[in-house]
Amino acid sequence: MSIAIYAVVKPSKALFALICATCLGTVGVAGAIAFGVVGELSAICRILLGSGCIFIAFSVLYQQARKRSEFHIHISGAGQIRFAELKSTRTGRKSNGPLFTKTETEARLSAATTIWPWLLVLRLQLDNQAVVTIPVLPDCMPADTFRALSVACRWLAARDHSLEY
Repeated sequence: MSIAIYAVVKPSKALFALICATCLGTVGVAGAIAFGVVGELSAICRILLGSGCIFIAFSVLYQQARKRSEFHIHISGAGQIRFAELKSTRTGRKSNGPLFTKTETEARLSAATTIWPWLLVLRLQLDNQAVVTIPVLPDCMPADTFRALSVACRWLAARDHSLEY
C-alpha cells in the first residue's frame, strides 16, 4: 500500500482564538489578584504577581501572533516526508526583497506524534536533528485533505513502528 499526499497547513484560527481566550482569562485573574479580590497577600505582592501574570499573557499572545506561518507537507508514496515552512519576511519597514521565504527539507515522523480524529500534533524531526511541532486542526485545511493527511500519518506511524521490532 502506498499513500501520497500534498497538504498545505494554514495557521488555525480556532487555536489562535483559544490562546487569546486563555490570555484574556490570565489577564482577568491577574486583575483579581492585583485588586485584592482573591487571596490574602500584601499590596506589593499582589501588584507584582498581577503584573507578572499580565506580562506573561501578553508575551504568549505576541509570540503566537508572531510565529504563525504556513507549512507545506508532501508525503511520497514510499513514505518520504518533504517539509517546507513559508515564513513572512516583513520586518515593518519597506524592503524590496521577497515577502515570504520557503525553506524545504526532508523530515521523518517522530514517535511523539499525536494522531486523533480531530487533531494532529505532528512532530517532525528534520535532517539537522531539529524537531518541529505542527498543530493541525480541521480548520487548517479542507476536510478531505485533513482526512488524507491523518490516514497518511497513521500509515507512516504504523510502518515505522513495525520496522522497530
